[in-house]
Amino acid sequence: MLSFSCYNTPQSINEANKGGHISHLEDGMFEEGYAGLQASIIILKDVANGVSASGKAVPSVNVSTKWDGAPALIVGTHPETKKFFVATKSFFSKTSKVNYTEADIRANHEGGVVDKLILALKYLKPLNIRGIAWGDLLFTQVEKKAETIDGKSYITFRPNTITYAVPTDSPTGIEVSAAKFGIVFHTKWSGSGDPKERSSWSPGVPPMGTSTGVWIVDAKVPTLPKNMLLQSAEEKQFVDLVAKIEANAGSMKSALGSFLKSEASEYVAQYVNATVKAGLSNNTANGLATFIQSRIGAEVEALKTDAKKKEKQEKGARITKYLKAYASQIDLLFGLHAMIAKAKALIISKLSLTQTVSTFIGDKDGYRPTAPEGFVAVCGKTCRIVKLVDRNEFSRNNFNLAKEWK
Repeated sequence: MLSFSCYNTPQSINEANKGGHISHLEDGMFEEGYAGLQASIIILKDVANGVSASGKAVPSVNVSTKWDGAPALIVGTHPETKKFFVATKSFFSKTSKVNYTEADIRANHEGGVVDKLILALKYLKPLNIRGIAWGDLLFTQVEKKAETIDGKSYITFRPNTITYAVPTDSPTGIEVSAAKFGIVFHTKWSGSGDPKERSSWSPGVPPMGTSTGVWIVDAKVPTLPKNMLLQSAEEKQFVDLVAKIEANAGSMKSALGSFLKSEASEYVAQYVNATVKAGLSNNTANGLATFIQSRIGAEVEALKTDAKKKEKQEKGARITKYLKAYASQIDLLFGLHAMIAKAKALIISKLSLTQTVSTFIGDKDGYRPTAPEGFVAVCGKTCRIVKLVDRNEFSRNNFNLAKEWK
């Protein structure tokens, strides 16, 4: 696994990533203000050191491939009961849903996830996992397909948005063909702290056995050969971009603080996601104002009393006035957000070269190649976890393609 140094924030992983949520790197500025912005810059620089020809990796950040599996599975031996269990991310909720038997699964869950958990219980229990492993389901027996893509024979599976494909006659293809259950593991708990607290988890896979019925993938990112790393021209492009980001960040500390105190900031995450879904990348104060006006209009329609409607309308008027008055500063903030995403894309372009399984997006016209979902950077017990994802590619597809597993 690639290792890098990381920005040390006073927030624990559990606080920064409640309920299993992992934030996009560039969103740190809108979620944690100037501290989040500074953290994003330092993570950018440190991760780049590990994928640069002239860089030197430092040992405290781990970068893993973000496989597009679903649902998330937490499995292993429960420290209190000493029994094997399976769970979804509801394991981390206040009233944890832990399943030791098929009856537990049917009592705690409903819908398509029930069958997935029953199969997880059947196939993963014999692995004798020492500790607890966190991963994502890739396939069950019924979800594998034999398909021809661009004239080549593959075994495919689509757990969520991305379709994964392995050549039928390859060693991996033979393993996948024999397996009845596929899972990727990325994080482990090995007996320190409360397993419900995210801060007690670390990257990696705990000791476990093997089974021909289970195809297990370790999400760790392998080391790239030198000829695939950022070369001098690419390094210069990255360094120049980060220098510009740092200069702009220093001059916008006050503007960012002011924006995050405003009522408009309540809608910024929704606005960014909406523009991603629409395939747009040029976020602006005017675009945010239009989005908020539409959202507040819908909120007003849903309210029952005239007093509540008036209160919401007045809020909309205040936000519109604020965005108009500070449009130039907010445009600069969105520009900074875009620059961080652009620098991140340079890193992703190198990390994507580590993929060993072909990835496609399927639509009415067939399959088209796509990059992996992205990557996750994790740093120590007191540092944030961030996603390194090409939002214009994967996130837009994720918003717009129907899910098959629900």
